[in-house]
Amino acid sequence: MVDPSLLLSDDGLSWLEEDGSARVSIIIPATFAEWLAGTVEIDRSVLFSPEDIEFYADRRARLDAVLSGVPSFSHREVSLAPRSVESVRRTLVDAGDRVAILHADEWAFLQSHSMMLSKLRRPLDTFRDAGAVIVEFGRKTGSRLLEAVIPKENLPEAVTAKVRARAVAKFVVVGGATVGGGTLAGVAGTALAGPAGPWIGQLAGFAMGQVSRAAVLAIDP
Repeated sequence: MVDPSLLLSDDGLSWLEEDGSARVSIIIPATFAEWLAGTVEIDRSVLFSPEDIEFYADRRARLDAVLSGVPSFSHREVSLAPRSVESVRRTLVDAGDRVAILHADEWAFLQSHSMMLSKLRRPLDTFRDAGAVIVEFGRKTGSRLLEAVIPKENLPEAVTAKVRARAVAKFVVVGGATVGGGTLAGVAGTALAGPAGPWIGQLAGFAMGQVSRAAVLAIDP
């Protein structure tokens, strides 16, 4: 899934225009698709970076072309478990505003399909405020996590080393029980192996070496 903040950035749009494999592999939040179609209202200032808002009119035609045929995903499409994961979704939906519901779409996708790209950290902050645990890694460690811990067959084609090197996506977010065919706890446990693992685990709120299931891994600059 791709967050709106990346979709309307110059780097994000250029990446999607140049990379045909990316265009056929991305998914967008259903609430964002509804906003683009004019069926719901959302304040642009909470969707995009300040430097991108002024270019919205110029980039809209490019965005429409890039998103032609791209599927959308709604939080209503899946049932989430365990209870802690569903609780975050319910908190976002009950907030009642469209931005929170858009992030509920993203949360549900992460927990059922595993990965999202974003330019802003706003989705992470929203997940955290709704009760999620955010476990962050720097780009060097995070890239090693993506390449060595998560099996390559589960790494979307759009999240290539070239894309990460260009820093098109400022944040790569991983979540859900489907990561690597196992659990987020297993992925986090492998990433935290070594002498620094227990210390990092305490900071991140791990219990007995297992991360909370209401959690995502965030790889940032």
